[in-house]
Amino acid sequence: MRHSKWIQRVAVTVGGTVVAAGALPLVTAGPAYAGNYYDCVQYLRHKDYFIDDNGVAADSCRVAERGKGSANSLSICASRLESLHVKWEDAKPACLRARP
Repeated sequence: MRHSKWIQRVAVTVGGTVVAAGALPLVTAGPAYAGNYYDCVQYLRHKDYFIDDNGVAADSCRVAERGKGSANSLSICASRLESLHVKWEDAKPACLRARP
């Protein structure tokens, strides 16, 4: 009988450690994924647009990033991309990917 109480204590201790270790990633996890201008650029490249990292289109993506995804900054980003002959249906999702 004496061994069974010891085994129970060990089981409870190990179980508590496993639960605590499982909860650790939840406690240390940062905020949800936030995009940046590079995600916008990559999206456009994936859609077969030629985008230079330091070009006007990349700057348009940076507008959405710097504006913290506000409606105004997203609109400016999409309008600038559209003026570079990026289709609206590609520009809008690209700018949304640049939201921080």
